[in-house]
Amino acid sequence: MFDEYHPRLPENGDYGPKPDKRFKWDSDKTHTDWGAWPDTDEKMIDHITASWGVQFLQQDRTDPFLLALGFVRPHVPWYVPQRWLDMFPLDEIEMPAVRANDLEDVPQAGRDLAAVPQMPTLEWAEQNNEWRPIMQGYLASIAFVDHCVGMVLKGLRKSAFADNTMVCLLSDNGYHLGEKQRFAKMSLWQRSTRVPLMFSGPGITKRVVTDPVGLIDIYPTVTEMLSLPANSENAGRSLAPYLTVAGSLPLQPQVSVYGEGNYAVIDQRYRYIRYADGSEELYDHERDPMEWNNIASLAASAEVTARLAGYIPTSAVADVMQ
Repeated sequence: MFDEYHPRLPENGDYGPKPDKRFKWDSDKTHTDWGAWPDTDEKMIDHITASWGVQFLQQDRTDPFLLALGFVRPHVPWYVPQRWLDMFPLDEIEMPAVRANDLEDVPQAGRDLAAVPQMPTLEWAEQNNEWRPIMQGYLASIAFVDHCVGMVLKGLRKSAFADNTMVCLLSDNGYHLGEKQRFAKMSLWQRSTRVPLMFSGPGITKRVVTDPVGLIDIYPTVTEMLSLPANSENAGRSLAPYLTVAGSLPLQPQVSVYGEGNYAVIDQRYRYIRYADGSEELYDHERDPMEWNNIASLAASAEVTARLAGYIPTSAVADVMQ
């Protein structure tokens, strides 16, 4: 329970202001659409959120606090004022690399799980010359929310808390922008499950860590870094050693879950996916960073699949064997 918060205004809904009629994609099962709307940043829900956060930081406070700011973009709809779209001329956008036959080696269970008929397909986007405008809307949405995050960080630097505040920036999911023939999240592939996770503040060293970690690790990390009491119910582990100059942790593969009985496990090199019916995918990110070649059926992959499958909860293993 938060002591104070800024409510979303009714006219902004859950995802910000929207026009009376959609611009490009008309489906009552998704908010997906893209275009220039509204006319000013100040009408955007993320700008309102950032401004409230800056005002919070300007107040006199003697007790420790947690300020949580949730930004909507780049969640659909990809509506931003025109000036943000203008930053990304259509003919200058670097387009994602895709393969037309990318789903041929994906098990039917994987295709069914990732099927989102309410969303645009790559085929539709190409036939209607909308792939680049979709990319433009997505990139513009990211640029806009980056600006909003910057507003808050500038406010923090100018506040009395600049030297004693820890900042954590994260996202909830990734997004396919034509890869796997889709524009959507909702899958166990790398594009959907990989997200940014950044920490900054006193005692934190600037470095890039490529070991796989999970968002479940944030809570124990924050409690240790801020010398708060540990919570014995935390399932994650503290990433504090990664935030120091030469600290490290034993490699720990990470597990993602989407729907009952469907799991993905990653280590530094591989992504293993097993669906509820027992069908599998395995990708070698060292040789195949785009996840174009499912090598789960190869005899040479048996050791890797068995090792990574060992991280799937035992109850799920029992369900598949029944």
